[in-house]
Amino acid sequence: MNRSIVLLAIALLALPFAATAQRRGSEFGDTRLRVIEDPLRVTFMGDPQKITREQVQKAVETAALAKDWKVLNASDGRIELTTLKNGKHMLHVVVAYSDAGCVINYIESTNLMYKELRDRARPVRVIHRNYNVWVRELSDAITGQLGQPAKVGAVAAAAPARAPVKLAHNRIVPPASGYAAIGDVDKVPVREAGKDRYRAFLTMQAPKAFVVMEGGGWRLYSKDPDAMAMALDHCEQVKVGCWLYAVDDRVVFTAEPEKRISRVSQLERASP
Repeated sequence: MNRSIVLLAIALLALPFAATAQRRGSEFGDTRLRVIEDPLRVTFMGDPQKITREQVQKAVETAALAKDWKVLNASDGRIELTTLKNGKHMLHVVVAYSDAGCVINYIESTNLMYKELRDRARPVRVIHRNYNVWVRELSDAITGQLGQPAKVGAVAAAAPARAPVKLAHNRIVPPASGYAAIGDVDKVPVREAGKDRYRAFLTMQAPKAFVVMEGGGWRLYSKDPDAMAMALDHCEQVKVGCWLYAVDDRVVFTAEPEKRISRVSQLERASP
């Protein structure tokens, strides 16, 4: 009798915790979804005299290789990476680095349930929980290669009272072509999955660029002053013809092939 009472009391005490766990797991409509850790900042805590920019670059590249990431593009202070997990989950990120640390920025993904929602009237981005795990593993591998202690954490959103920092393209944005309205998804010459990504592109933060490829492919970058060049550089690296379709809030693509922008050399540098 006493044993039954004890078990009943334990069950009753556990109910609130079970309910809380259920709410946390399903608050975004799927128990696999979590708030995306983006950008993920790695701050080196060791002796700054023992870390150079070149060492960090090598650490990022070596860690990427060890964790099955492929380098798509590398420039001064930036390394663009992609990986395919379990044969179906594609991740695409950019690592911006210095001798003080690095920041891993989400670019796009496939089959990871990425969504942009509103939670309690505030915008929130969610993704499959494994994304956060895989990016954390990459950050741990980077610090492991350096052999220095580090602090890792998602960058906190800016306080509502503070005005956000407005980035600008470092190349002159081409004029609107008149080919289509920026929100006319049906006019974008890509496959159906690409149209879904274009819808997401419309909600992303500038500076941003969307390119269309031969065969109905696409590529996009956002929150990056070099978005246009990075998109076109990718096409050159994979040896696929592509054209700049949209930049920020304007369509720059044209029905006349000879007037389309397909190379970085066609973009002029913006004045500092």
